[in-house]
Amino acid sequence: MVYSLILRILKNVQDSEEVTQEVFFRVWEKASAFDSSKGRVLSWIVTIARNKALDVLRSKKQKEKTQEVTLVENVHTESSRDAGNDDLSQPLIQKETSESVKMATKILPEDEQKLIELAFYDGFTHSKIAEHLDMPLGTVKTKIRRAVGRMRDAMLEEV
Repeated sequence: MVYSLILRILKNVQDSEEVTQEVFFRVWEKASAFDSSKGRVLSWIVTIARNKALDVLRSKKQKEKTQEVTLVENVHTESSRDAGNDDLSQPLIQKETSESVKMATKILPEDEQKLIELAFYDGFTHSKIAEHLDMPLGTVKTKIRRAVGRMRDAMLEEV
């Protein structure tokens, strides 16, 4: 049951096996912390498994984002070198990049455009955006992530 839950979340056999092992190790270590007045053993174990699987999933997504940013930076650096990246060409590269970003932003629905403006142009944190627009923080984060993904895809199609 624990393995099935983890596999459903992670969608990767090897990662699921490792996380299942970590979960049962944690259960063994923290067995004395279990309080039967708060619930059943199975519920406690499933909660530990779910939380651990979600932690791993979030960690993987963060690593992927970091790799994407690094890749984009490397591509930009390479294209700058290829363009002779002297002081005269830098403003042109920045202008082209800025125009690409503006075009990619225009494909977004208005609500996502507003979120992108607040986050990237006005410097609002996700928490401040949620407060400002009276939206749940999770919704703000999800919409911004989706919008950035759409913009990235649009800019990659341009190239």
